[in-house]
Amino acid sequence: FGSVRGRFAGGGRVLEEGLERDSGNALTPARGKALVRAGAFAITMGDYALALPHLGESLAFSQAAGDRKGQARALAGLGVVAMWQSRFEEALRIGQESLELSREIGEPRGIAVALHNLGTIEWALKLPDSGRARLEAALQLFRETGDQGSEALCLAGLASSLVRTGDPASALVRLRECLALVQGLELA
Repeated sequence: FGSVRGRFAGGGRVLEEGLERDSGNALTPARGKALVRAGAFAITMGDYALALPHLGESLAFSQAAGDRKGQARALAGLGVVAMWQSRFEEALRIGQESLELSREIGEPRGIAVALHNLGTIEWALKLPDSGRARLEAALQLFRETGDQGSEALCLAGLASSLVRTGDPASALVRLRECLALVQGLELA
């Protein structure tokens, strides 16, 4: 609810309280998922010091439980933290690991998220196509999964990549798509 409605501070606070009240801190699948979501809320709020332990605990639990989807989710979060902390080479490595896991288990949304993250990192590193190929692949998957919020985010990133690679006309098309999509989202 907090993510969908843009109530990140409140959503994060509810998860933090739930995690604190969790009797014995038993590593259950529900706790693993709550940890990764709490980490995501912390990332959104820019609190990487809070995000890292949650994501690390979620990853450790997922590895011990053999939960490959949980591993991919936790790695995606850890890669984003590394990216926002300008540890780009580490972010690329973690993002690639998340992508490989998501592909192994056939998780389309996980693949899309990993491709988007890797494209964003490639843009930051000013690699030759500035992440364009990965962002285009992510965009297609976000459309297939119906994740319009992530689709809009991906369109904006793709537009930036297109500008950087010398195709401002296509960037304008993508930005118009993004605007139309955002205007159609019901966030209230």
